[in-house]
Parts: sequence; structure tokens; C-alpha cells
Amino acid sequence: SSKKKRYLLEFIAIISCNILYLSRSTVAFTFIGCLLIVFLLKWRKVTKTRRIMFVISAIAFLFIVAYVFGALGNLRQGYSINDSSYIENLGLFHAYPSWIPKQFMWIYLYLVTPLANLNYNVIQNNHIFSPQGFISTIIPEFISNRFQTEFTSSIFSGPILIKSYFNARTTFAEAYYSLGILGCYLMFFIMLALNILFYFLYKNKAYYNPVPCVSFCIFFSLFFFEDIFYYIFACAPLYYGLIMLLLQKKKRALKITATFPLSQESIKLLGVIFNKNGL
Repeated sequence: SSKKKRYLLEFIAIISCNILYLSRSTVAFTFIGCLLIVFLLKWRKVTKTRRIMFVISAIAFLFIVAYVFGALGNLRQGYSINDSSYIENLGLFHAYPSWIPKQFMWIYLYLVTPLANLNYNVIQNNHIFSPQGFISTIIPEFISNRFQTEFTSSIFSGPILIKSYFNARTTFAEAYYSLGILGCYLMFFIMLALNILFYFLYKNKAYYNPVPCVSFCIFFSLFFFEDIFYYIFACAPLYYGLIMLLLQKKKRALKITATFPLSQESIKLLGVIFNKNGL
């Protein structure tokens, strides 16, 4: 239909803008989100054989995304698509399997760097005791930056990195720096509480919308790379999913109200109450 064609063109336009900006992470998570939406919509409607084929196709699709991610990384640094010498020298790769395309070096480093930086901070015992600093890590930066004190700005320098150009460090790195291991546990329980909240918001829904669910999946998957509560690009899926669920709940409440119209006696009684209070 014309509506579906319009939606497809809009989707292609959004992806094209991100590709032109060479925003690889945005493109990757957009495609993964779309894959999850299709998965959630189609999973219950297909046979077991089709499910197996779908899983195989999804795995193949993820490998393609990882390859394109590396190819765009080469282009972003001014090299050709097949020239991965930049990331190979940067990551100090030794004995890399010859049968694996070197474009996958990019995704490999992106996956191992966050945990390596977190472990490095724990080994170096790099932490202070700053409840205020911990609170600033769970509030979006455009809000927390306006409440930083001189104490916070001078002491809260942040986690250390193994290499300055490998700056991904998981959500737990800032929590560990501000409160040590206690901060990591607190961050874990905050994320657990959000999962429970999401479960109850989604529970007993008369209709199913996979978009908020996918938004939460993307939000929690980003915790492996950066502080998901502080950086706006990471926390946006959380607030987007919550707003969608609350709006759907409000819309359903309005539909239920419209299903049970007020009687003439109730309308007259409301009119008397409004007139009495000058409304």
C-alpha cells in the first residue's frame, strides 16, 4: 500500500542520513532494533521450521552488520574498505586468524574494550567515595551538568583508560569510580528495578506493541559500552519506551471511558457541581 511505501522511504531516508554521517553505532542499533521488532511480531505466527530459518537468517544478518561496521570504520579513518591496517596497528593484533576478514577487528575491539577498562580500574583500585558523584551518573548529562559543584568538578575526574582511544568502559565503571564495589551493586539493583517496572507496565496488555520492548532491549544492551543513564544518546530509548507505554495506557483508559457513556442524570449532577463551584 501507499502507506507502507511511505514508511519504507522514511526508514531509508533516516538510515541514509546516519550512513552519510558515518554514525556506525546508530546504523547498527537501528538495524538490530528493526530485526527485533520483526522477530517479536512474527515469532508466534510462524511454524517451527520457519523459526529455525529465521534464527539462522538473523545470525547471518548480524555478521553482515558487523562486517559493514568494520568497513565503515576503515572509510571513516580515510582508508579503503579492505584496508584494515589502521585498526590492526591500533589494537596490536598478533596471530589474527587469516580466514576471518579483518573488518571484524573493529567489532572485536568494541566488545572487549569496555570490560578491559572496567577490570583495569578495579585492579588499579581507582575509586573515591562520592555519593554526589554516583547520583550524577544516573541523571542525564543535560540535567546533572547544571548541578555540579566545585567539589564534583575538581575531584570527579572519572575512570582511567588503558588507552585514550579505547574509551568504552561500561555503565559500571563510573559507578565503581564514585562508590567502589558498592556503586556497582547499587547500579545493578537500579537496572533490576527498571526491568521489574517494565514488566509491570507491559503486564496484562490487551494489545501488543513491540516498539517499547525493543527500546528497552537496546537501552539495556548499551550498558556494556557506556553509562546508559548519563549520556543522552544511551538513555533516550529508556524514556522513549516509558513514554510510549504510559501514552498507550492513557489512550486505553480513554477508550474504556468512551465505552461507558454517562447517563443523563450523571451529566445533570456534574453540571450542578460545576455551577456550584463556579466552574
